[in-house]
Amino acid sequence: MKIFKSVSFIIIFIFISLMFFENDIFFLKSLNLKLNLRAWKYQFPTLKLITLLFLFFSLGYFLSYYLNIKKNFRMKKEIKLLKKDLSIFDSKAIPKEIDTINKENEPDQITEESVTNKEEIKEN
Repeated sequence: MKIFKSVSFIIIFIFISLMFFENDIFFLKSLNLKLNLRAWKYQFPTLKLITLLFLFFSLGYFLSYYLNIKKNFRMKKEIKLLKKDLSIFDSKAIPKEIDTINKENEPDQITEESVTNKEEIKEN
């Protein structure tokens, strides 16, 4: 999985680099953005398009991280509980339990005493 992530990251990085270097005039174009509301008007400073793209991608990254942080903490807590449950079953306890189960399920060995005891019980 680590190799797949590394390879996919490299491919995405190469693709983004190619897009930037092939279209550098477009990405380095300066933009004047204006915000016109009825009661308030604001003109942003001149920004390059690549700066805006970086700002919005980083905003999306941090927003998705913030929305998933509660789930991540819950999953970490659940993993700790499951690891604690697994630590109860150490490697020596499981074979002992299997041996006791096998002994309980084995048929009794027939001995002369058991046969005579059963015959005596039937006669009474």
